[in-house]
Parts: sequence; structure tokens; C-alpha cells
Amino acid sequence: MRKKLLNIFESLFSVCIAISLSGSVLVFILIVVSAITNSEALTMFATKTLMPWVIRCAALALLGGLGALYASGEHELTMD
Repeated sequence: MRKKLLNIFESLFSVCIAISLSGSVLVFILIVVSAITNSEALTMFATKTLMPWVIRCAALALLGGLGALYASGEHELTMD
């Protein structure tokens, strides 16, 4: 059961990190393009619509990473 839970949390972490990183790159590209073309609508879309979803996905990745850390039973940041 613990191994299955660990796999679920690791999968959640991996998928959400990939989505949030690619979304961050997309936001960056949209802001650069909007600065070049002087498009306020593109900037507003990137910051008001796309960026909150990227932040939510990054928060889910954090949840998956912490869940995987505790499900594995091994804490890397403790001193022995």
C-alpha cells in the first residue's frame, strides 16, 4: 500500500512539475512577444489567465513532492 501511494505521489509531482515548467516558459514567451508587439491584451492574458493556473499546478506539485517524501519514510533533511 505504501509503495502504491508513493507511486501516485511521484506521478503527481512529475506531471505537475512538467506542466508548471512548460506553462512558465509559455508565460515568459507571451510576455516577451507582447513587449515586442506592444500588445496589452497578450500581457493581460498571460498574467491574469495563464499564470494563476501555472501557480496552482506548481502548488499541486509541491503537494505531490511532500506526499512522496512522507510516503517513502525516508527524510533526506534529517541528521543521523
